[in-house]
Amino acid sequence: MGMHTDAAFAALTFVNYFKYTQNATWLREVSYPLLRAVAAWWSCWLVKVPASDGGYTYNDLTDCTYENW
Repeated sequence: MGMHTDAAFAALTFVNYFKYTQNATWLREVSYPLLRAVAAWWSCWLVKVPASDGGYTYNDLTDCTYENW
């Protein structure tokens, strides 16, 4: 369905759980591995596009966030 942002939104609950509990063991054993995997997936999925100012942007044009364009 092209809903590639779901993992990022789901990961927010892991970030917030640590923010409110400060449970370092849970962070190390549960949250960090998930967040690393989500970040690795996104870095493989996104397309790096050179910008006119010499920098770059990342595009995800096949995601449903662009469905109304």
